[in-house]
Amino acid sequence: MTRDSSILGPHHLDEFVRVWADYDPAATGRIHYTDMYEMLRNIAPPVGFGRKCPYRLAYKHLIRMNMPVAEDGTVHFTTTLFALIRESLSIKMRPGTISCTYISHVTKALTPLFHIF
Repeated sequence: MTRDSSILGPHHLDEFVRVWADYDPAATGRIHYTDMYEMLRNIAPPVGFGRKCPYRLAYKHLIRMNMPVAEDGTVHFTTTLFALIRESLSIKMRPGTISCTYISHVTKALTPLFHIF
């Protein structure tokens, strides 16, 4: 029996944490938004874009993620993770809103895996 690597699972979250750490060596929980494209090319789908993702398609995904950027030009770890999960699962939301129910379910699922909350 083989495992379908396109199904979002803990192994994808482990990869995200590992690659994020490469871009955030001081473990601040933030990286500059300009690093997002390259970081996500270093993460295999369904969470990241992978190396073979065309530039234009990758930027369309980034725009659809609709992530807030801080005044200093950084994006937050948790916000990025939620945006990637939303994009991976094709969860459609109104711009600028995050469902409390959605946050609750995802937080409950991720807490035992990563102790990030």
